[in-house]
Amino acid sequence: MRKENPASKLHNLLEIAYKFQTTSTFRTVWSNVYDIEPSDTSAMLLRYNEMLQLFFSTKDYIETTPRLNTERNMVFINKIGHVLAFIDFNSSISQFKQSLDYETLTALYYLAENISLVHDLEDSIISDEQINELIEEVDTLISHITESDLSKGVKEILVKNLHNIRESLHRYFISGIEGVQTALEQSLGSLIMNNQDIRPEVEDENVRGVFKFMGRLNEIISTANGVKDFIAPITKFFINE
Repeated sequence: MRKENPASKLHNLLEIAYKFQTTSTFRTVWSNVYDIEPSDTSAMLLRYNEMLQLFFSTKDYIETTPRLNTERNMVFINKIGHVLAFIDFNSSISQFKQSLDYETLTALYYLAENISLVHDLEDSIISDEQINELIEEVDTLISHITESDLSKGVKEILVKNLHNIRESLHRYFISGIEGVQTALEQSLGSLIMNNQDIRPEVEDENVRGVFKFMGRLNEIISTANGVKDFIAPITKFFINE
C-alpha cells in the first residue's frame, strides 16, 4: 500500500504561513494557507486540527525510527509542536514567526526527506492536476443535478454527498488520500441508507453519473493504495453495470 508523507504536507503548510508578514493576523494567514473564507471558523478549526494530526504523525515517525530519533531532531519537532499549540485567530502571526525560525523549518524539510527514504513514503499520491479535474467533475454533476427534474429529496441526498466528496478533495493537501477515501465511504454509505429513494431514479443520467464518478474515484484510490475495489458490486446493485 502506498502512503503519503505527513512531514512533507506539514512542511508545505508551515512554509506558506512563514512567508506572510509579521503584522498579518492569524486568521488571515491560515485562511489563505487553507484556501477558505477568513470568517469560516468551523472550517479553519477542522483544517487546523488536521494539520495537528500531521504533526503527531510526523513526530511518531521520528520517535519510532532509530536513525531519526536523535536529540537534535526531537528538539526541532518539539519546537514545531510548541508553535502549533498557539491558537488565537484574532492575534497577529508575530508569535508564530518568532517561534518558528528558518532553521527549524529547514530541519523539518530534511526530516521529511529522510522519513520518505526510510519508510518509502510519497509526498502526494494524486497530482494537483488530477485533484482539480475531479473537483471540476463534481461541480458539473452538482450543477446538472440541481437543474434536473429529480425530486427535491433525491437532489438533496446526491448534492449533499457530492459536497462531502468535494470537500475532501479540496482538503487533499492536508488530509491526503485517506481523507478522500473516508469521504467516499461515507457518501456511499449514505446512498445505501437512502436506496429506497435512489433506486427508483437509477435510470436518470445524473444519478448514473454520480455512481460512475464514485466508481472512477474509487479506482484511483484502489490503484494508489493497492486495495480491493469495493464500489463496483454496490454500483452494480444500483445501476446494473
